Amino acid sequence: MLRYCHPGAATRCLAREWCKAVPEQGKPEYGVCVPPEFASARYTIEVVPVVAPGVNLRSDISLVVAGSNGRHTRPIKVSSHSTGTEKRIHAERVDVGDPEFVHLTLASTKPWRCERIIVWKDFRYWVFDCTGQLDFQSPEAAYLLSGNKKYEISVQTGADPHAGTIGSIELNLVGGSRSTNPQPILQAPDVGSNKRVNIRAADVGDLEAIMLTNTAQDDPWYCDYLNVRTEDGSMFAFKVKRWIGKPYEQAVHVPLKPSDVDMPSQDIDCYTRAADIFNTTPLGMEVMKVRCPQNCQASEFARVLGSTIHPSRSSIYAAAVNDGVLSPSGGTVVVAIVDSLPLYSVEASDFKSSTEKPGFSFYVYQSESIDAIEKNIRLVNEYGKLSSTGRLEVRRNGIWGTVCTKGDFSRFSVPAAIKACQLMGYKHGVYLEDGCSSAEGVDMCAGTGYPVALAAKGCSDIMGVNYCGQALEKIATVNVACKGDETELRICPHLVKEDIYCVHDEDIVVGCEGKGDPSGIGLFTAEEKPDLGVLPIRSLALTCSDRPVTRRDMEGGPGTTFIASCPDGCAEAPGDVKGTFVYTDDSPICKAAIHAGALEASGGDIVVDIGHRQPSFISTDQHNIRSSASGPYPRSFVVSRVASELRERASEQAGKARRSALSAVAPKQARFTEIENGSESQLFEDKLHWYPPQSFPGFEGRPGSFVDASNLPGGSLVSGFRDFTLAVKATVTGKKGKWRALVSNGDCDGFMLAIDNNDELVFEQTCHPRLIRSGFKPALGEPFTCAATYFAPERAVAIFVNGKKVAYQKTDYSFNLKPKLIIGRASASESDYFKGEIIAVHLFDYVLSPAQITQLRRETGPVPEPGRMPRGLRRTEDGRVCISSCSAQEPSLAEGGRPATNAALRLTCKDTLLKPEFSGATGHKVLVSCPADCALSPAELHGCKIYSADSSICKAALHMGVIQRHGGEAVVTLHDGMTSYTASRGHYGVLSSATAVPQVLAFSVTSAPHYRALTCANNGSFVLKLGVGERELVVCPPNCSVAVNQAVYGTGFYSPISSVCRAAIHAGALVSTYSPSPRVYFDAANQSYRDYSATMASAEEDDFYLRYYVGHKGKFGHEFLEFEFRPEGRLRYANNSNYKNDTMIRKEAYVSQSVMKELRRIVEESEIIKEDDNNWPAPDRVGRQELEIVLGKDHISFTTSKIGSMADVQRSKDQDGLRVFYYLVQDLKCFIFSLIGLHFRVSVPP
Repeated sequence: MLRYCHPGAATRCLAREWCKAVPEQGKPEYGVCVPPEFASARYTIEVVPVVAPGVNLRSDISLVVAGSNGRHTRPIKVSSHSTGTEKRIHAERVDVGDPEFVHLTLASTKPWRCERIIVWKDFRYWVFDCTGQLDFQSPEAAYLLSGNKKYEISVQTGADPHAGTIGSIELNLVGGSRSTNPQPILQAPDVGSNKRVNIRAADVGDLEAIMLTNTAQDDPWYCDYLNVRTEDGSMFAFKVKRWIGKPYEQAVHVPLKPSDVDMPSQDIDCYTRAADIFNTTPLGMEVMKVRCPQNCQASEFARVLGSTIHPSRSSIYAAAVNDGVLSPSGGTVVVAIVDSLPLYSVEASDFKSSTEKPGFSFYVYQSESIDAIEKNIRLVNEYGKLSSTGRLEVRRNGIWGTVCTKGDFSRFSVPAAIKACQLMGYKHGVYLEDGCSSAEGVDMCAGTGYPVALAAKGCSDIMGVNYCGQALEKIATVNVACKGDETELRICPHLVKEDIYCVHDEDIVVGCEGKGDPSGIGLFTAEEKPDLGVLPIRSLALTCSDRPVTRRDMEGGPGTTFIASCPDGCAEAPGDVKGTFVYTDDSPICKAAIHAGALEASGGDIVVDIGHRQPSFISTDQHNIRSSASGPYPRSFVVSRVASELRERASEQAGKARRSALSAVAPKQARFTEIENGSESQLFEDKLHWYPPQSFPGFEGRPGSFVDASNLPGGSLVSGFRDFTLAVKATVTGKKGKWRALVSNGDCDGFMLAIDNNDELVFEQTCHPRLIRSGFKPALGEPFTCAATYFAPERAVAIFVNGKKVAYQKTDYSFNLKPKLIIGRASASESDYFKGEIIAVHLFDYVLSPAQITQLRRETGPVPEPGRMPRGLRRTEDGRVCISSCSAQEPSLAEGGRPATNAALRLTCKDTLLKPEFSGATGHKVLVSCPADCALSPAELHGCKIYSADSSICKAALHMGVIQRHGGEAVVTLHDGMTSYTASRGHYGVLSSATAVPQVLAFSVTSAPHYRALTCANNGSFVLKLGVGERELVVCPPNCSVAVNQAVYGTGFYSPISSVCRAAIHAGALVSTYSPSPRVYFDAANQSYRDYSATMASAEEDDFYLRYYVGHKGKFGHEFLEFEFRPEGRLRYANNSNYKNDTMIRKEAYVSQSVMKELRRIVEESEIIKEDDNNWPAPDRVGRQELEIVLGKDHISFTTSKIGSMADVQRSKDQDGLRVFYYLVQDLKCFIFSLIGLHFRVSVPP
């Protein structure tokens, strides 16, 4: 085999490969493939820099282009100190396919910024909008493709006095297909302002979410809502209702559908009702998170209706306080939105009530609060958040309150401040005596009615900040006098009573420092909020029969919250559920959760919240469970879905319990959450692993490109696994929109980790209808790690991506693993081939914790070198793009190098491949002759070098420059059709247009070769140099029949010493006075030659050819069905239906002569040859049908409109003829569908 050695690489040689290349004048049809790591392309980079103060155009900037085939270029220098920022740079780099993003790196300290970057390649260009500035703090940036779609943005800033900001507001649009770059939409928005702004950005498809960012460092902005109107009139409304910017989230992701328990929480006011943030009818149970402010019990407009479950007109905060869910400290609650109830009970006399019927109901539970900490002491800043500087609060009898500056006998002291800070884990403390109203420039005082716990000096003005508590906040104690040697603050002398004579202007403010700093003076760490621990939340493992009244561990008053885990099958378990959404204390919990819509029948985790006494409970039929009605009951409960914050609290306490119980060998855990959330990072040995060998070419997404790992060490142990963890590191480089299996096991009851047709990472039990979706869509060319864990006792599946858990579900999966383990393909069928790199595969026989998965991610090795990554686009050594796959088999003349041997086919300027003379196989060549002035013809022309089947052949020849304006001869080569054709300017001013209509056939044109001109005396000795089956076109002079001295030996088959031209006359292929270029080929059997045309006359009687087409062009593009039977038995079938799938279905096969005879019999018996289409309906916008048949000497070509039924036939002027056509088409369709089904679906049993 030939070897390919790259210049300069003395030791590295690769096997030589060939491919069919894009035709170019003077170049062969086949070329030598350049290996993937050596393929390159020419790039032109245009940079439009920003010229502004503070921006240095002589910064050191390099650029990397990343493309659709998963590869990226080496850095390209676009700016340096010596040259400055260059406006245009030319570079030769690796071919990355279509550029998708550019990555810029700043190598100096001077800031640099650009407006846009344009990348030119292969006469096409891509525009990238620059966002942000490269500087010392942000030296790298990735810029995405820009767009030109118009969006109209309407933004409403909140009415709160502090809702405005001095910062810039940036917007990202997130769609189903892609996201836009950040777009600045507002500069320093004012309080209550409504702004409209128009932007242009990339087309993201249907808008699904937005991302809002506030660039201000310490000035948050409150957004009420944001509406987006697209240029086609579609409106997308987003209820934002969030603070954006520090100390809140700097960037907020807002989905179009706000009800999601794991989405960021919305900020609400004290009086915000559920109907204000959710205004549609709930589809089952829908959940959302809201963040309530502090001290709302003083609000006059917050009213509550009902108890435990409330109508939509109730204040969310007031409902939470009434139900014991929140305290005056505020916090985040999860709102469960359900259908309305006809009656709501009222238990809280402090709130106004009503029996009016709302549009829906809701109930709440707490997911996050500053009250939920283990320590009984804390510091609260001006935003109501835990901090290292703020007003001091203590918890007494379960209630938090502030500390008063001084009492009757003593005042708060510096030793007391130090002691308070030490109790929170700090090294030092400072008593800020300026007052809470101006501490460090902000107000930290508690509001009216906020409790007071202890006492010291004023809080209203601590360095300009008010730290004082609210007016209604409780003051818990006074006269605190610490000496410094006390072990607890409560040991210090103090006064505790219900009525402390203090106001919140006397709240004390303390600043703590030194956490984790050995120096004690802040040399090594910046102060962050203290780690005060998290109050444990009780987690329960329930059975189907468990009820709150029967479990001692579920005691507690209204607002007591539990996380519970339910098993599978509780929907059919015995037990009477009483109530609807709110249930009696003796109802089975898991069955009630299914009835409420909080739990699937397969089981899972839920939140159980204890409720108030209810005077009555309503009966309904929901989710195939009928509940009963009930009278008064002293205790109730509600169920909801679990928020991520609650899971984290439960995980943390499970992790602590697990760490305390861990020994040298970790014991088997009884709960999946305990295993999943453990922090143990020690890895036991995996049972099976696979790494690609050094010479491994990668996974190419085609048959044969996969790894059977069944025989690897440990492969035989897989069938014994009950629990397991599968970990994979991979890079996806192609096959968008198609299923690609990473790793799969067995047939049914096995598993598959794959990328689905939505390009999302999924995990499934093979043959099971339910998928576990991760929500992660890997970017092409970007390496990622993923892991899937399965815990058999609870049938729990979790998916991790890049070390982060992205999915967790209780399932009804029951795996029965087999030793059959396949990497890069589905194991149950020969399909779903993966395209890309799989760097590592590990399989463990237990569930790994997140810490272990993180450790494994670090141990899986480096990202593969770009040269090893497989490519989707190959080129030849002369720079042409391959239009066939590269093969190590050298092409022979017998396969693709045969020249055209027919007499020149005379064409008109409008002729296309629809002529029957172009019905040969792919690679077939036809010599054609074109008339003059075809450049002025209005005929269509689509493509460049490769042209669509409906393009004018002669215009294509002019476009390629293979003929002159006055016409001439050219050779047409047939190719498989492509999905789209590009536009370009060709020779003689001929322009081709682009089209995205896929076609079955395509063609290229090259110059006609020079033919061998013979005399009457020339013999056939030249054919001895030809291979078997090769042909050569020759031209004979006239009157060779009179050259009697030139002998001819043989009949039909002639000796090479015979005169070629006289042999042609003898065979009847040539008359004496005319020379139509006979075709000759060498016969290896008897070492003689014959004229192929001599056999044509006898073969005409047996000629048979059939082609049928039906299609239309509508909103889904060109949809059609076409099939063709050729004389040699070749069947070609194409079906393009964009409604269901945007990929054309193509099939090719050879059928036997018996099949061809049966098809011919059907056609002959139909007597279609006797019909005429002159009176048939003409093609219209509904569609078009074409039927072309060659039957012996008869050749028909019929065209008509689509026929929906016999009613259309009855309305025709030629009912009899159209009826014959209609019935024949039905028979042909049944015939072809049967052949396709048999040929491509039936498998031979082993």
